Amino acid sequence: MVKKELYTAYYVVVVGGTTMGPYAEVLSEFAENLKFEDIPGKVVEKAKDHVIDTLGICLACTKHKYLQIVVDVVKGWGGKAESTILGFGDKVPCANAALANGSMAHAVDYDDTHLESVAHLSAPIVPTALAVGEAQESSGKEILTAIIAGYEIMARIGNAVPGQFHNKGFHSTSICGTFATSIVAGKLLGLNSTQMANAMGICGSLASGIFEFLTDGSWVKPIHAGWAAHAGIVAAQMAKKGLTGPHTVLEGRFGLYNTHVGLENFKKDKLIEGLGKVWETLRISIKPYPSCHFTHSSMDAALTIKRKYGIDPKDISEIICLVPQVSVNIVCEPIDTKLNPQTDYDAKFSIPFTVATILLKGKAGLDEFDEKAIKDPEILSLARKVKCGVYPNCEFPGVSYIPGWVKIVMKDGKIYEEKMRFNRGSPENPLSADELASKFFANTATLLSKEQAKKIIDAVREIEKLKSIKELIDLCTISQEAFL
Repeated sequence: MVKKELYTAYYVVVVGGTTMGPYAEVLSEFAENLKFEDIPGKVVEKAKDHVIDTLGICLACTKHKYLQIVVDVVKGWGGKAESTILGFGDKVPCANAALANGSMAHAVDYDDTHLESVAHLSAPIVPTALAVGEAQESSGKEILTAIIAGYEIMARIGNAVPGQFHNKGFHSTSICGTFATSIVAGKLLGLNSTQMANAMGICGSLASGIFEFLTDGSWVKPIHAGWAAHAGIVAAQMAKKGLTGPHTVLEGRFGLYNTHVGLENFKKDKLIEGLGKVWETLRISIKPYPSCHFTHSSMDAALTIKRKYGIDPKDISEIICLVPQVSVNIVCEPIDTKLNPQTDYDAKFSIPFTVATILLKGKAGLDEFDEKAIKDPEILSLARKVKCGVYPNCEFPGVSYIPGWVKIVMKDGKIYEEKMRFNRGSPENPLSADELASKFFANTATLLSKEQAKKIIDAVREIEKLKSIKELIDLCTISQEAFL
C-alpha cells in the first residue's frame, strides 16, 4: 500500500510505513539496485525485440537528408573519439553520438511507443545506452539492464499524467525521455542513487520539446529524441562530478508536473506503483507502419475492410474515421494541412493521407511516405473523402492500445465498418517474430547483406553474452559504397 504525505513544497513517498523521499530518489534507488538477474526472462526478451527494432530503424535512416544534417553538425564538433555514430562509423564524444543516433532512431517515426504514457521509449534510451556503454566498455548485460531501467522509469513518468503533455503541446518523448536517459547513463557511469537523483534534478532544466512542427511539417521532431539522449548524458556526467539538482523535480512546487500540466492531473500512484514487479517494458508497442501511432488503428481498420470485403477505392463515396479525442489536434487538424501534406512528416501525421494510402496500396512502408508518394494525386483525391470524428467513450489514453473505428460508405450506398480496439503491434495484438524480423530486414535491405543483418539480430538475441557492446556496434557499420 502506497500513500503520499504532503510536506510543504513537495511530496515524501511513504511505502509500508517507511519514508523513502521524493520521487526522483525512489526511481533512482530502483535503478541503482536493479540487477540483470532480477529481471524476468520475458522482460529481457521483450527488451531485445526493441533493441533490434531500434537498430534497424537507425540504419534505415542513414540516407535521410535531414538526418545527415544532424550527423554533419555532430561530426563538425570534433572532440574525443568515444562512441560510434551508427551506420556511419565515425567516433565522437558519447553525448554527441547519442544526439545523432537518437535523432536517427526517431527520424522516420517508425520507432516503438509506450501508448499509456504516449511516449517513444527506445528512440532516446537505446542510443543513450549504446553510446555511454561503448565509451565505458560496458558488457551487453550491463547495457540491457540499463535500457530496461530506463524503460521502466520513462514509462512511469508519462503514466502519471497520461495524455496531458500532448494536451498542452509538449512532446512527452523529449520531456520524459530526458529524465530516463539520465538514469540510463547514470547506471552505466556507476552513479549512486543520490547522484542519479541529482541528474534527474538537473534534467528539469534540460527537458524540452513542443509540437509546433505540426504547423508546417518541419523535420525538427526527430531531434527531440536525440536531444533527450544528449541532455540525459550531460546531466549524468555533471552529477557524477558533483553538480546537484532538486530531488523534487517531478512533484515540487515548481516541478515538472506542476509547471507543465498542473498537479491536479498528476496520478501519483502511477509513478511508482508496481516498480520492480509490474514491468512496463512488456507494454511497449512496436510499429508496423512508419507514421504517428495515432493513425495506426484507423489504418488497421481500413485495411481489414479492404481485405474482408474486397472493396475498390474508386467506388468509395466517404470514409469516416473515429479517433480518440487526444489525437484529434495531432492527426486530424487543421484539416487543410492534413489533406495537403507538404512533407513526409506532414503525411505521417495525417489520418486522411495514411488511411487513403493503406486503402490504395494495401500497405504502408517507408516507400509509401517518400517525396513522390506524398504528391500522388490518387492518394490525395481519396484523402479528401476522409472525415474525422471523436471515438465515443474511448478508453485511451490510459491504456496500452489505441482504439479506432472506420466506416466506409460506397457510391452504391453500402456501408462497411470495422472497430479496431487493439492496434497491431500493441501488447494485446503483438507483431509476430517473423514480422519483427521482416521489418528489420526491410529497413536494412539496401545497406546490409541479409547475412550481416542476421548477425546483428543474433548478436542482440544473445546480448547478455557480449563482454563488450563494441562487438554489436561494429556490426552496425555500413560500407561507404552503400552511401553512394
